Amino acid sequence: TEDRKVIAKAKITNPSTTARALEDSLEGYNVNIFLDGEMLGSTKTNADGTFQLEVEFQPNRTYVLEVYSPESMSSDTAPRAVVLKKDSAATIEETNLNFSDIELVNKTLQQGEMIVDLKNAVTGASVFDYNLTVGSFIYDLVDNVRVLTAQDATKTLPHGLYIVQAQKDGFIGTGVSLCKVNQLRDNSCVVTMMPEGYLATGGLSAVLTWDADPADLDSHVLKYDANNNLLCHTYYSNQSSCGTEGLLDLDDTSSYGPETIKMEQVDANSNYIYAVHHYRGNGSISSTSKAKVTVTFADGTLRTFNAPSSGEGRYWKVFEVKDGKVIPCSSNCLVDDVSNLRGFNLNSIGLAPLRNLPRKVK
Repeated sequence: TEDRKVIAKAKITNPSTTARALEDSLEGYNVNIFLDGEMLGSTKTNADGTFQLEVEFQPNRTYVLEVYSPESMSSDTAPRAVVLKKDSAATIEETNLNFSDIELVNKTLQQGEMIVDLKNAVTGASVFDYNLTVGSFIYDLVDNVRVLTAQDATKTLPHGLYIVQAQKDGFIGTGVSLCKVNQLRDNSCVVTMMPEGYLATGGLSAVLTWDADPADLDSHVLKYDANNNLLCHTYYSNQSSCGTEGLLDLDDTSSYGPETIKMEQVDANSNYIYAVHHYRGNGSISSTSKAKVTVTFADGTLRTFNAPSSGEGRYWKVFEVKDGKVIPCSSNCLVDDVSNLRGFNLNSIGLAPLRNLPRKVK
C-alpha cells in the first residue's frame, strides 16, 4: 500500500570516461535497488544525474543501491558499477534513503574470485552437493553449476554485484544472497538455508526444562507485527496474552520445569520470539541450568535447543518464527539488560518487553 513506500534518491557526479565526456548528459544511467537479494525496483537517471525511486519499506533492513553506465556491458573503459548500502530505521518517518552523491570512476574491466559458502542456518556448518546459480544485471550473465566441493563454489567474475542462488535437497526453498566481487582477495559470499523440519506451519509446542539451579526460569513468547510493534506477550503474568498463538500452561518456580508454551497457529505476517528469563535463583543459564527447549512441530518432528555453555546473561533468546519458519538464534543469544562491550542488550535482540517485569506473588 501507499503508506508502506519510501523514496530512495541520489545524484551522479563527475563521470569521467571515454564513453561519456564530462559535458555529456548524465541521463540514462541504470539504477537498481535490492533487499535480501531481490530487486525491489529499477529506474534511470535524469539529465542532471538525479533519480528518485519508490520502493517497499521494511524496518531495520539494509537496502543496496547499484548504479552503472549503459556502456558497462559493451566497453572495457566504461564506468564500473557503484554499490552503496543504507539501513532503514524502525519506522517510515525515521527512515532516510537519501544516498550520498555517486562518483562513477573510469576503470578497465577487472576480474576477481567469488567464493560461495552455503551454510546450514541451524548449525552454521558449510554444506555441499547443491545447485548454484550466479547472475548479474550488468553483464547479462547467468552461470549454473553443481557444487560438490569448495573448488566448485569458487567463481572468477568481472567486478560487480551478483545475485547468488542455491537449492539443495532437504532444505527449504531457495537460498539467495547479494554478493560483490571487487579488488579484494577475499570476496566471500555466504548464503544460508533452513533445513526441512523447521516449518512452523500447523503450530508447535515448546517445552522448557532445566536443573536445580537457578530455581526459577521463565518461558516467554513475544509477537511483533511487520513494523516491530509488540502485539502480545505471553509469560507468567499473562499466560494467554497471545491466545492460540502462545499459551503458557503453568509457571514453575521451584526448579526443573517443565513449562510448555503451545503455538497452535502462526501468523505468517508476524514475527515471534521465544525466550527464557532467569527470574530467580543461584547459578546462571550458561553455567548451571542445563536448560533445554524441546520443540515439537505439527508433523511430530522434534528439535532441541540447549542453553549456551559460555557467556553470561539473564536473558536467553532461543529462536524466532519468521515467515512461518523457526530460526534458531545463532549469535548474541545470551545478554543482560545492560549493554555488553559489543553493544548488545535487550533492545538489540528484540527482548525489550522483558525489562521491568512484574513481581511474582509468593
